[in-house]
Amino acid sequence: MIGRLQQSHLRIEVPATQAQLQDCLVRPAGLRPWFWLPIPAHLSDPFDLGQTLTSWLGPIPIQAQVDQVGPGHIRFLFSGAVDGFQALTCGEGWIQSQLEGVSLLPLGVAQTLSLLRLRQSFTTAAPITADPSAT
Repeated sequence: MIGRLQQSHLRIEVPATQAQLQDCLVRPAGLRPWFWLPIPAHLSDPFDLGQTLTSWLGPIPIQAQVDQVGPGHIRFLFSGAVDGFQALTCGEGWIQSQLEGVSLLPLGVAQTLSLLRLRQSFTTAAPITADPSAT
């Protein structure tokens, strides 16, 4: 793997309940609007342990495997253009992301922008939700 080791640990406050944030983590429809990695539409809902997906950032493939998934927590193992992992955990009013990997891509920037997009979605009139009837 060519690149540099990047480590980033972020925790932000989000004006949302733990249930709303959990929905944004463990369901593809909830993760898709804000996550830095494109999430294909054909995935099981909620994510299954061991589920693998390939996303493309332009011509660059990134494989992600769901390594852990549970209430308020998901962890992806990455290979391809990123060799590492990202763990996302949430609680009442907060979300935390731990991202570690070797890559030429600016992982910390992508992680920060993703979390800011998530927080912004809850400060607007229509928050991101995987269940349209929940809004």
